[in-house]
Amino acid sequence: MNIRYSIIIFNLILSAALLYPCGQAFAGGNLSGKIAEGNKLYNDGEYDKALTKYNDAQIEAPTSPEIYFNMGNVFFRQGKYKEAMDSYQKSMEKGDISVEAKAMYNIGNSLFQQGRLREALEYYKQALERNPDDIDAKYNIEYTERMIKEMLSKAQETMQKAQSDQQKRQAEQQQTSEEGEDKQGQEKEKGESFDSAQDKDKPEEQEETSTQELKAEAGKEKKDQAREAKEGDKDKEDLSKDEAERFLSAFEHDQKNNPLLNQQKSRRGRGYYVEKDW
Repeated sequence: MNIRYSIIIFNLILSAALLYPCGQAFAGGNLSGKIAEGNKLYNDGEYDKALTKYNDAQIEAPTSPEIYFNMGNVFFRQGKYKEAMDSYQKSMEKGDISVEAKAMYNIGNSLFQQGRLREALEYYKQALERNPDDIDAKYNIEYTERMIKEMLSKAQETMQKAQSDQQKRQAEQQQTSEEGEDKQGQEKEKGESFDSAQDKDKPEEQEETSTQELKAEAGKEKKDQAREAKEGDKDKEDLSKDEAERFLSAFEHDQKNNPLLNQQKSRRGRGYYVEKDW
């Protein structure tokens, strides 16, 4: 199952004709004729030439929602998603609900193509609010929500693995530290026995000093261990946050390297791709 693009999705199927204003003629030329020429070039895949025709038509109708919308479709086909979204936004300035529904749908598609799934989802929902009968918008909402769940699930798996690896490293460090303490203790006992045999006549004050030094050293080691454990917990927390944020950012801002999104795009031949046209 793939997202639907109606321009709408991955196997482009034009769901409707491009915008054709009816009966608008100007002294400088026939507006509807120019738009019709642009639409024909668009349908033939001649996007640069189509854009030229739309620009010519825009001289006669600078605020035409139809022209802005069709220009957005050209930019979408060229992969210029920012320009496409700007054009779709301008097509909505006159407040036509029907135009808004189509434009918001296509903005959602533009955001989806950039890997910005959460933003795309919001635009699909807004499109559906304006046109509750839009089956493609319903489909894309469901599809995008599923993709986001997969993304979050993958992020959770990554965090859990990072936590498990960190805990394993801490356990190994603790074991190494304990083994070092045992060895150090054994060496101290041997040294004390040797000193005791040779220093039987030394004052008791020296023994007390040695005992105090050992206690101080043991206390220092415990403090060091506590500090390392605390730092380890902080590192684990920071690592989890970093891993989750890194994965989300990679998915939404670097979709070219994201296996989930690339996997879906590689299935275009099986999907249904529609681009909202006028």
